[in-house]
Amino acid sequence: MALAPALIDAYENADYVVFTDPELVLRIGEPSPRLDALSRPKAPTAAAYITAANPRSEQKTDAENESAGVHARRAAG
Repeated sequence: MALAPALIDAYENADYVVFTDPELVLRIGEPSPRLDALSRPKAPTAAAYITAANPRSEQKTDAENESAGVHARRAAG
C-alpha cells in the first residue's frame, strides 16, 4: 500500500513524543542529543520509534490504542 504524499508529509513533520520524565520529542531526520546520550553505551547509528497506535494511519479510540499497545509490549517480550 503506497502512502499518499500528504500523509508522508504529515509523518515527516510530526512530533514523536516519548512520555518519559522529562519528555523526549523526536522528529524524522533531526538529530536528538538527548537520545544520543541515552544510547551512548552502545553507540547505535540509527534508531526506530515503534508504536501500536493508529495502525496504517487509521484513527482509533484511546481504548483501542491502549489495547494495541499492551499487546505490542507483550509481543516484544
